[in-house]
Amino acid sequence: MIYSYNPETGALSQFSTLSGGPTSTHMSLIKGNNGYIVYSTSWGGGFLRKNNFDSSMKIVGGSSVKIDYGSTAKAHSTAFDSKRNLLFVAVMGTNQIFIYKVNLASGDLTPVGMQVVTNPRTVIYDSAYDKIYLATEGSVGSSYIQAFSINEMGTSIYLKDEGSLSMPLYGADIKIDHNNRYVLATARESGKESVWGMPLTSTGSKDSSRSAFSFNVNAGLPRALEISEDGKYVMVGMSTGSGVNVRFYKLNYDTNLKFTKADVIYEDSVGNGWFNCSLSIPVK
Repeated sequence: MIYSYNPETGALSQFSTLSGGPTSTHMSLIKGNNGYIVYSTSWGGGFLRKNNFDSSMKIVGGSSVKIDYGSTAKAHSTAFDSKRNLLFVAVMGTNQIFIYKVNLASGDLTPVGMQVVTNPRTVIYDSAYDKIYLATEGSVGSSYIQAFSINEMGTSIYLKDEGSLSMPLYGADIKIDHNNRYVLATARESGKESVWGMPLTSTGSKDSSRSAFSFNVNAGLPRALEISEDGKYVMVGMSTGSGVNVRFYKLNYDTNLKFTKADVIYEDSVGNGWFNCSLSIPVK
């Protein structure tokens, strides 16, 4: 569903409907030359779908274009690099991150690279650090938070490892705290449900001079994650059929940006206990 949003009241009004395919998991909205472009991944269908919209978010053209990776490929997330006009697509079932050049006029994609990564689930691009960050969904051993720089070799793009942090199985969502310089991710392993933080340098690589941190959420399966702009508050969404499925934390750091504790300040059961796959804290 596409909604219009009133930043004064927080109200949402249904605008139009977009079909993303079976088990759609993630969308990237990009400002193109002639309106907007939406890329959506289908975990169940194993493909990437493209839709074009005009400046008022009305769908343009007929059937959407899609790239098939295979019915079991588990295409999970996308990230748009606005500096280079690149789209990164994490395809978990094939252990690959596909890299495409985006034509901002048409939304068409040209392959320019591919990175082999084990179980890539949620990929994000951060323009402040000009880095790619990834949460993997390992089902054996460990999951990881990973950082990559984006590098060009002629017309090809490749990713360079800028550090990683191991965490429990089934990594899920990932977000950046610029104020305290951490990249945070959720992990859903039974009995180890938690949020993990990997420290970053001023340029966005892993900071080996500071310790990583984690705290248990003690509820459901922490799937979704959001951080306030100042880095003080974290909102976690759980995959649970009953009980608490949204919890807010106040994060505390010392003067050296070392994590000290996470305090629960609010919790609730939202949507009759259904999965919370994505959360947002709007900035006015």
